[in-house]
Amino acid sequence: MQATLALLFALAAFLPLVGAAAMPSQARTSSPSRPDIIVIQTDDQGAASVRVMPNVRRLLGEEGATFEQALAAIPLESPALATLLSGRYAHGHGPLDERSSPRDLGSAGGFDLLPSWLGQAGYYTAYVGRYLAGYGAREPRAIPAGWDEWYVPVGGSIHRYLGYTLNENGALVRYGTGDDAYLTDVLAAKAAAVVARRAAFPQPLFLWVSFLAPRAGLPSAGRLPETPLPATRHQGRFASEALPLPPSFNEHDVSDKPAWVQRRPLLGPGEIARVTQTYRLRLESLLAVDEGVASILSALASAGRLDRAWIVFTSLTGFLSGEHRIPRGKGVPYEEATRVPLLVRGPGVVGGLRLSQPVSAVDLAPSLLDMAGLPPRKGLDGRSLLPLLADPGLRYGRDLLVEGPVRDGPAPAFAALRTPRLAYVEYATGERELYDLARDPSELRSLHADPARAPLVEAFSRRLERLRRCSGSACLVGPALSLFARAVGPCSSLLARATLGGPDARWLRRVAFFLSGRRVAVDSQPPFQVVTRLPAQGGRVRALALLLDGREVTRDRELPPCLGRR
Repeated sequence: MQATLALLFALAAFLPLVGAAAMPSQARTSSPSRPDIIVIQTDDQGAASVRVMPNVRRLLGEEGATFEQALAAIPLESPALATLLSGRYAHGHGPLDERSSPRDLGSAGGFDLLPSWLGQAGYYTAYVGRYLAGYGAREPRAIPAGWDEWYVPVGGSIHRYLGYTLNENGALVRYGTGDDAYLTDVLAAKAAAVVARRAAFPQPLFLWVSFLAPRAGLPSAGRLPETPLPATRHQGRFASEALPLPPSFNEHDVSDKPAWVQRRPLLGPGEIARVTQTYRLRLESLLAVDEGVASILSALASAGRLDRAWIVFTSLTGFLSGEHRIPRGKGVPYEEATRVPLLVRGPGVVGGLRLSQPVSAVDLAPSLLDMAGLPPRKGLDGRSLLPLLADPGLRYGRDLLVEGPVRDGPAPAFAALRTPRLAYVEYATGERELYDLARDPSELRSLHADPARAPLVEAFSRRLERLRRCSGSACLVGPALSLFARAVGPCSSLLARATLGGPDARWLRRVAFFLSGRRVAVDSQPPFQVVTRLPAQGGRVRALALLLDGREVTRDRELPPCLGRR
């Protein structure tokens, strides 16, 4: 095992030194018929912390797309991982807590999930890193169905940075407590080794890498319990980093909040000092992940397969650091816990693209199938994100669901509905919250009790109830709006007449009309229509609608060319 470790760490030490400009492009083997797909996933990482990861920003953000409103469908790690692998909301794969693995993702045998779907399409599948809570406690050598290679901590090792045991393809391998056994480095090296080893085969690769960082783990760093452990080489790098103090930090007036927040005392100086230290350690722990991302992409480049590969970087959940008086944690409906990083690099993706459309963890599975060139599977609760990458102006218009754990969270069980602008929450206690995120991004003033918002709260409550039970296409329903467009007049003076209407037109606030990508009109009054000159070659009419409930949706109609004589 020592020889194997030496080889892995030699590879890990070399690969991060290869810059993007120096990445080899010469293929060693024939390209696979389908693209390689690599998912790199962290835990408890809020979207803002990507700023300390230069490799992620350069190799993925600058070379791909960043989704600025990516949401965890449930802000608790094991159910969140189950959602990513299944493409279903937590109420569909259950349970909504950490005390047992979701019923469709047992430690052995498994279920028909992403690795099985891609394996059936000819992919070689490999999983490296943390799996579900409780995995390996009873059957430490078991491997879930669908995976060809498997390197996963078992039992109590799931939260350890040092002194852990990995199930390595059915063999249990114990790692020590020296720097050469630091979990993030070992996982990154194993992932890069999988890529390098598979370079000799034309079979496409599906690789999932699940890091522990920046989650708290053992041994804890410093004198604080429940902190991540940075690699020795990175300890102290952020020792003087200032703790962000948004308006929601240690929120003074929580009279608009539910009782579970109101009961929380203000954070004192000692607690704030602990939050600050934990925040710095979390950032330091991400530096090794950032190096691991570079090593994996370098391995792809060395294999001549980077240009055709899809690479996704995301996290299971976000994390709070003192916001709303919560010193640390997740499992709540607030932005800090539910917003996660999501960066995608792949063939044809415009580098540096930043997308504001809200997207969800349930969208990952259908997106990966789309990346592989496979049709969508019936019963998935999300939608592929690839159309948004190809057409950044596209808006789906659906509501997104965030579910709260029934146990293991600081808040009572909850369900939340998200639109691009509004966040609505219902708790098991009967309490509610409603925030206008455009005007109040820190969620300081809940509008749920505002009489003027009563019709909106009632509509949201009905829609949230449907979402809480939805499955498959029922989770994707958007506004009932239709675009009616036709060409009128002779070819010499051809006009396009377009109207947006339908049962949900009463919710329309503003409609922008585009012709072949050029905005031609904005209408804020019924019947929301435009008449504009249409070229003889025709064109696509698009209506971009903003609704009073915060939803945004596009409707398109192609108008054919005029075939008459000019």
